[in-house]
Amino acid sequence: MKATLDRSVPRIGAPAAWQAGHTGKGITVAVLDSGIDTGHPDLAGAVVGAQDFTGSASGTADGFGHGTHVAGIITGDGAASSGRYVGVAPDATLLNGKVLNDNGLGLESWAIAGMEWAVQQGARVVNMSLSGSVGPGAEDLMSETVDRLTEQSGTLFVVAAGNAGPNAGTVGSPGTAERALTVGAVDGGDAMADFSSRGPTNPGGALKPDVTAPGVDIVSALAEGSRFAQWYAAVDGHYVSLSGTSMATPHVAGAAAILAGEHPGWQAVEMKASLMGTAAANHEASVYAQGAGRIDVAAATKRPVYVTPSSVDGRTVAWPHADDQPIDTALTYHNDGDTAVTLHLEAQVQDPAGHAAPAGMFTLPTADVAVPAHGTAVAHLVADPRVSGPDGQYQGYVVATGGDTVVHTPVALNREVESYDVHVAVIGPDGVPVTDHDLFGVSFADVRTGFSAGTAGSTVRLPKGTYFVTSNLAVAIGTDDVEWRYVSGAEPSYTVDGSKTFVFDARKAKPIGFKLDRPGAALAGSANIGYFRTVAGQVWSDETIGPPERYTVVPSQTSAPAGQFTYRVAAMAGRAGKGAFSGSPYAYAIEWKHDRNVPDDLTPRLRDSEFARVEHRIANSGPDQEAWLGAVGPLTTPASITELRTPELPWQSAVALFRAGGGPDDANLQTVYYPLDATYRRGQVVVKHWNCGVFGPGLAPHPWFSPYLVRDGAYIGFGVPLFGDQSGADRIGYSRPDTARLVLSKDGQRIGESTYDSDAFQVPDEPGTYRLEAQVTRTNAAYSTQLSAVWTFVSSRVDATALPALAVRFAPALDDHNLARAGTAKYPVTVQQQAGATYGNLTTLTVEVSYDDGRTWRPAKVQGTGLNRTVTVHHPAGTRFVSLRATAADDRGTAVTQTFIRAYGLR
Repeated sequence: MKATLDRSVPRIGAPAAWQAGHTGKGITVAVLDSGIDTGHPDLAGAVVGAQDFTGSASGTADGFGHGTHVAGIITGDGAASSGRYVGVAPDATLLNGKVLNDNGLGLESWAIAGMEWAVQQGARVVNMSLSGSVGPGAEDLMSETVDRLTEQSGTLFVVAAGNAGPNAGTVGSPGTAERALTVGAVDGGDAMADFSSRGPTNPGGALKPDVTAPGVDIVSALAEGSRFAQWYAAVDGHYVSLSGTSMATPHVAGAAAILAGEHPGWQAVEMKASLMGTAAANHEASVYAQGAGRIDVAAATKRPVYVTPSSVDGRTVAWPHADDQPIDTALTYHNDGDTAVTLHLEAQVQDPAGHAAPAGMFTLPTADVAVPAHGTAVAHLVADPRVSGPDGQYQGYVVATGGDTVVHTPVALNREVESYDVHVAVIGPDGVPVTDHDLFGVSFADVRTGFSAGTAGSTVRLPKGTYFVTSNLAVAIGTDDVEWRYVSGAEPSYTVDGSKTFVFDARKAKPIGFKLDRPGAALAGSANIGYFRTVAGQVWSDETIGPPERYTVVPSQTSAPAGQFTYRVAAMAGRAGKGAFSGSPYAYAIEWKHDRNVPDDLTPRLRDSEFARVEHRIANSGPDQEAWLGAVGPLTTPASITELRTPELPWQSAVALFRAGGGPDDANLQTVYYPLDATYRRGQVVVKHWNCGVFGPGLAPHPWFSPYLVRDGAYIGFGVPLFGDQSGADRIGYSRPDTARLVLSKDGQRIGESTYDSDAFQVPDEPGTYRLEAQVTRTNAAYSTQLSAVWTFVSSRVDATALPALAVRFAPALDDHNLARAGTAKYPVTVQQQAGATYGNLTTLTVEVSYDDGRTWRPAKVQGTGLNRTVTVHHPAGTRFVSLRATAADDRGTAVTQTFIRAYGLR
């Protein structure tokens, strides 16, 4: 269900507040974000102060687009939409504090400086549609700053919960601040957005978020020239639709501005209490997801009664519960109205299973209170964890009603299940205990429930159970020129049934590797070390990738049931020698798995007979050319290398070509071929040929890159791999061009141009016939030095859909230098179709040939039917190169014309 701004603003009751004269007039809201496009028609004159804390070249302008969208939700006047997309508080003014750069990234120090500045400038409300993570044991400086500034100034900080949901414990900083008004997101029907971060806070276990607001498909102001303007389709020219708690937060900030205008004397405590007390709770959602519920600013402006504290958070009562004491919370009801109000109070609290809490566990000794006009009255909620009932999280509301007045107060209490303190001790390779929490991490996950916890200190509190424990330690070698080494390990089934000490001892770590049959074999490139455990019915993993010589592993002391845990190492190997693996005649592609535990032997013996064998033949396509098979190389082309592969291993090694002396760490890549996944049986022998012409566009459905020609809303994206080799059905190829040019036209009118070999173009919604021209040149190879293609297809607005695209591919018989014999040659010509689109019958397939680099052309004979045919070409003696031009078309308006200058050579 969608909630565009013209629907989300009424959803929270803002128009009713406007009608009552409450529009945020005279109130300044600080937007700490990526800047604001002050030239947007909806924000004309809204920004009354600005400061850049990022050092961006663009200053306080919004090069990213996020801040402008947020600003429009708060106070946009809808000028560019004839009043359709109006913000929550259209008469409020803004302070533009740029704390995120033009890539949407920022530092804690920028955000903190922005908070200080906003308060100094007199902002009554501060909007922070941003969220960060705080590592275990690290100080949460942003949350501390929010709490300090709120207490000092009375400014209300409205903060996004984050977009890391739906798991519990995912609220980010500074949304974890106690005094912040932390906001989750709902859709247009008040259902929780799946992405919205949930509480309780971790660490701390506090009740967050505090409220929710619409945050799904919100249409608001689009910053001109920003990254958002490039990435997303514009709505009505000046707007964009986005989702996130970032969009929900300014709805609440705008509502707070309305209350601040109505009540000049109110500060953060009163505004927060009013918005929470009048929120509409969704009874399908937990208080740890929604807090008090979706805000209702109309109710907040009409109802003068609010309560402090605005939530009752009993946090965690430690197990065992024999010595528990009742928790008495005083609830002070404030009445800012001119008429006394009598309230009836009821505790509506559920146990961990969703049933009513046991009688006597949550009581209100005084169920009725009279709140005098402009006065207060106190009631008490007593939570008694001694009352017999299931252990776990209790949550619900104290609901106070009286006439038209309804005040909701979220209630949460964790009556801890049987739990124990586990002390974590990490011992370095030198036998010295490691106390710097920045150097290590130890993580526990209950294999039955999925409850997880990390080490925020030296002790972690864990419910009784069996845990998957992963540990990692960084070790600095040397003092001046430090080199880092890494130790990891996993315990598949660590039992917590009492207070104990978990020890991760790096002295027990061992190197990883394999004993292989081929002489001189050593691991090459990076290794992937992974620990996989079935947790709560799903596979959880902890993986590390890096140079294998820098990684050691601690064997486990526990074991999981068969099929419940896997230790895996994936790596390549080759013959080590001078210049890395130069000239290695073989390579290994290994994925080794061990069930149940991490074994003592981390360098197992693997025999060649256990592998499949792939014989790679890599042709030469230019001078001084070297090839790499994955991490093994360089190999002077033409080259042959035998690859021994773990049976049924799907990932395939890429083949990359460099100028002599280059390699995987060299940015001067010439060409790279990415194969599709494939598996081979033990003992199977396969021969694969690489870098054989004709080099040209390919449309093989690679899982990482395809589709290559796509329509997504108001954009058409082009990324066709332009330099695939002859084996185009099982791989794609990219080459670094010297020049590139793309031109997109619709119904004969040019609508976009680019100097890149891949790009996206904004296009109109109406259906039409498109023509996309691509022209590239390259000098890093002797063949396909000039390549051009013209794609024709029909399209109209549709979301994320592959467009119909054709590619013509040739497979002549060539030697290992991409040379053909003189004389007559007949070879396959194939029309390839991009997967995921609809095609008609192929009606045209013509081929022309040139022997003078495309100055003159003559037709070639094409035979056969369907997509797979043959072409007959004459190779005149004395000619050095053959160029090709082909046209293919179907009866649905899809066509392509491709030209390959110097497609291959003649000998």
